Amino acid sequence: KIFQYLYIFARLENGKYFMPALLPPFTSTELDQLLNPSTPPLLFHFEDSCAPAGLFCALVVCLSSHPISWKVRHDIKPLMGTKSNAVCFEIPKRRLVITLADSFNQFEVHYRCAEGYEKYLPKITEVVSEGLEEVVHNRKFNIKLPKKAFFCQACNDTPSTRRHIATPVLEEKELVCSIDPINGCKMNDIESKWLEPLPLPSVHPDGPTMENLMEILITVSPEWNIFGMGLHVPEYKRENIRMANISNEDRLMKVLEYWCRHATHSNPFTWQTIVNVLSSDIIKNNKLAGEIQQKYLKK
Repeated sequence: KIFQYLYIFARLENGKYFMPALLPPFTSTELDQLLNPSTPPLLFHFEDSCAPAGLFCALVVCLSSHPISWKVRHDIKPLMGTKSNAVCFEIPKRRLVITLADSFNQFEVHYRCAEGYEKYLPKITEVVSEGLEEVVHNRKFNIKLPKKAFFCQACNDTPSTRRHIATPVLEEKELVCSIDPINGCKMNDIESKWLEPLPLPSVHPDGPTMENLMEILITVSPEWNIFGMGLHVPEYKRENIRMANISNEDRLMKVLEYWCRHATHSNPFTWQTIVNVLSSDIIKNNKLAGEIQQKYLKK
């Protein structure tokens, strides 16, 4: 169990164990051949240094254990298989193959899919992002989380400029060159799709909406962290929410959005769950719990 907790190996559906750190790496030449994209890959770029040793393999283990069952592929000849610095995943029922590669100061996420299945790219972005957050926190890597980026298309494709990045400005749907900030270009359709925000899941007509949740719970926003704990938002996610948002109201909103996206049968997105958390020993706000019970749950 300790090896699984430390993301050293994953237990696969067939009962076998997958330990990517034991696989040999691709050579730089092989990796260049492997990562010659026909479509723009998403990059997770480490600004200050190279990715720390062990992080890539730990992320692969985390993704191999993901609930949507990312399956490691060893038999894809055009992608040259799976090794310790590049791993191919098949996403069942999505007609997608994802290649995750470690290219020193960034992780590259490439894809191949049937026509029309690009619609799943935002979910891939979310899964890899959350996997990185989880592993960095739980393994206590002392680094800043990598930023999403793309290879720069605005500069001439020469050996000296070919592999530098451009960072997205989402409001303008533009990419800004990391070498020459004056240089930039519009994001193409695939780059925009990678970064497209995921809509919140549809909820039951009688269930809560984000708007009325925030309206009612605004008074408990200073307790957003404890509230998130009651909603089973992981510690690493709450810590990242704290660092990325200044106001308690914004932090509470992000906690509620995470709960909405990850609600389960035992932790459903319902008013009853809110009442249970408010009246629990960690918050003890029975007054507000009673008001919600009276307004939304009284039959």
